[in-house]
Amino acid sequence: IDVFQNGGAFDVDVIEGINWAIANQAIWQIAAINMSLGDTSRNTTVCSLGNPYRTPIAQARNAGILTVISSGNSAYASGTFSPGIASPACTAQALSVGAVFDSAGFNVSFSNCSDQAEVDKPVCFSQVAPILSLLAPGAAIDVLGTSSYGTSFAAPFVAGAVAVLRSARPGETAAQTATRLTQFGTPVLDARVNTSFPRLQLNASLQLPSNDAFTSAVSLTGSSGSTTGTSVLATKEPGEPAHAGNAGGASVWWKWTAPGTGTLTLSTAGSSFDTLLAVYTGTDVASLAPVAANDNAGTGGAVTTSQLTFNASAGSTYWFAVDGFGGAAGSIALNWSLAAPVSADLGLSLGLSPAIVVAGTSTTLTATVTNNGPSTAQTVTVTVALPALVTASSLPAPCAIAGATVTCTQATLAAGASAGFVLVLRAVSPGDASIAASAASATADLNASNNPAAVALHVDSAAPPGGDVPLPGWSLLLMGASLLGVLTRRAGRGRKG
Repeated sequence: IDVFQNGGAFDVDVIEGINWAIANQAIWQIAAINMSLGDTSRNTTVCSLGNPYRTPIAQARNAGILTVISSGNSAYASGTFSPGIASPACTAQALSVGAVFDSAGFNVSFSNCSDQAEVDKPVCFSQVAPILSLLAPGAAIDVLGTSSYGTSFAAPFVAGAVAVLRSARPGETAAQTATRLTQFGTPVLDARVNTSFPRLQLNASLQLPSNDAFTSAVSLTGSSGSTTGTSVLATKEPGEPAHAGNAGGASVWWKWTAPGTGTLTLSTAGSSFDTLLAVYTGTDVASLAPVAANDNAGTGGAVTTSQLTFNASAGSTYWFAVDGFGGAAGSIALNWSLAAPVSADLGLSLGLSPAIVVAGTSTTLTATVTNNGPSTAQTVTVTVALPALVTASSLPAPCAIAGATVTCTQATLAAGASAGFVLVLRAVSPGDASIAASAASATADLNASNNPAAVALHVDSAAPPGGDVPLPGWSLLLMGASLLGVLTRRAGRGRKG
């Protein structure tokens, strides 16, 4: 789009060219606008007030087009360096580009300065400011059989790289493409302002983080350690779960095989963004089994990191996913430490007094759970299954009933300690039954064989009205035999008389 006439260009013509690109973006799949033009100004901050390019450049980015603009060739004036980039390169959301040498071993003079060529050295004429976006080769560039120089040659390299990236990653936004260019560019120091800027590095910008895919997870080894990484421009795979209950959107993966059995602590402390952390087992991203997850564990400054623990089994492989809350991304610090296993040994005993009752009366069931150690048991639960012969008439505060199941809880139970739960039961119908119970906790149990217990119960029929209690059958036989003996003795005495 030719915006020049008589050696110059008007803002209105340049803006009209930008608007044409926006209007025809879908037709021509336009990815980038290159503007190798600018005025003689020197701007060290973003040009805002009175800048006519702010809106059209923002609208171009919203349409998926990045605007790439040369920073200007007037770094020196009368032999004196003066920082600042030209307009419209100083416009917000534009990619401003300065020039570096791409070869070495020669001296060159320009209209405003002289320089000795070194690879990746910013050229003396290249305008620079803290707001400069990128550097790219601008000296010396072979064009039509001659060597040419200028930021006007550097900017098209970046515009062409944008087109390549947009083609390779069609699902990404213009902002993500811009991030690729700056995030993966090679840092180059401009000694004139003692600041480093990213030099265009297309191959690196094309790459995702090496462990972006589940199948490319980075292997970790050892009982403890730390590693670093990045999730910048990471993606989420189809079928990948929502880590720690958040959709995320920029996940990366590690895998670790437990060298022993124990409790693993995993954290993202030291990361630069709000992290999500999750652990899985399995072999396929779409069918992972969750082990543990955490969103917010601690805050360091303005950054919220994650931490979790889980019981790891020797020889088992676990997959660690680090994502960002709401799709946030940044540098990652991942720390892990395997400690000796936390476990307990619960034992349960039951006592019933009396064990033989009459329907309509009560009996007392005492459930005693003991922790044989070695660790404190967390969230101890005793579950009692009541037979149909009885109902619960009185329960202690830590116990609750649902249907025929009574559940009693204890927050913690130290090694060597016991806890007793006394349940008053009322017999409602005669018969024989077994009252079964079991103990459990959130802490791994070393011996589950002593967790269940049972006690026998006999319920007799209720006494009839009047208060006489019916005698069992064997007592009637005994009584009959006794009466017969009395009658026999009486008959004998009568014959003697």
